[in-house]
Order: sequence, then structure tokens, then C-alpha cells
Amino acid sequence: MMDMYKKLISVALAGIFVAVATAVIVRIDTRRPSANLATTGGGGTNSTDNRAAPPAIAPEFALKDFSGNLVKLSDYRGKVVVVNFWATWCLPCLMEIPAFVKVREKYQARGLEVIGVSVDEEGPDAVQSFAERARMNYPVVMANPDTLKSYGPIHAIPTTFIIDREGRVYQTHRGMLTYDNIESAIKGIL
Repeated sequence: MMDMYKKLISVALAGIFVAVATAVIVRIDTRRPSANLATTGGGGTNSTDNRAAPPAIAPEFALKDFSGNLVKLSDYRGKVVVVNFWATWCLPCLMEIPAFVKVREKYQARGLEVIGVSVDEEGPDAVQSFAERARMNYPVVMANPDTLKSYGPIHAIPTTFIIDREGRVYQTHRGMLTYDNIESAIKGIL
């Protein structure tokens, strides 16, 4: 009985920690918008300009997946792409993975793709093992310094970029996303 009580307390404390950490990360990061990819006109969470200027073109990347295949953002032109910077040690990142899996299953036939960009330093073997256990049904690649620089600075993870069919950054989200958040972000451009 005492073990069950301890487990319940641990789960409750972990939930509180995640909620507080996510709120702090989002609050800190929204005060420091990226100079490279400040979204405008797309309604992103960190819009720095309310004028109807065209959104920035998403920086190209060419990164290998775990099978050695090159994943290039430009290969997805014509699709809505969700690019999620994450790590295996980031609890909010892990909590949003099922939402990315579900939204891809539902909307892939309508032109949606999700790409996970891991910032883990342990290397691809650890990330691949995790991705398989988590049943990530979308391409997962390892970030390199050039990608982080072109999309950054990335002050917090998870950080997610919603890219429209023309390759423009439609929205930028810092912090954990739910299924409803993702669906709401993509529906207007699918």
C-alpha cells in the first residue's frame, strides 16, 4: 500500500514539474524571439510584427535518417511540414510525440509530413532505439550545428516550425504541443 502511495505521489510531482517547466520555458523564450525566423503574417505564437508581411522561407536542411537516406526539406515542397526539434531527455518533447504520430496518421493523405530533428548528443543509435520504442511513424534525423544555426537560435525544446506548402514558416511554437494545438495550426493551410 505504501509503495502505491509513493508511486502516486511521484507521478503527481512529475506532472506538476512538467507543467511548471513548460510554462517557464515558453515564458522565457517568448521574450526572446529568433532573429532568423521571426514569423509574420502566419499567426505564429512568437509573431514579432503584426503587419501582413510574407513569412520567411524555411531554411533548407539535408540530414540523414537512421537508414542513411537523405531527408531534405525541399523534397517536401507542396506539403505542409511540421519540423519538431526535440530530445530524448526532454519530458515535454516525449509527451508530445504521440500527438505527432496521431496527426501524421490522420493528415498524411492530405499532404502533411512531420520531421523530428533530434538535438541529442548521445548519437543516432540512442535516438533510433528510442524512436523505435516510441513508434515514431515519421522521419527522424539528427540536428547538426548548421541546422541549429539556421533555425535558431533555438532557446528551448521542444520547438516546432509549421511550414506551408510553399516552404514558408507559417508558425513557430516553443514548448509542448497537444494534438489539438497541432491540428489547429495545420488545418488552415492543409
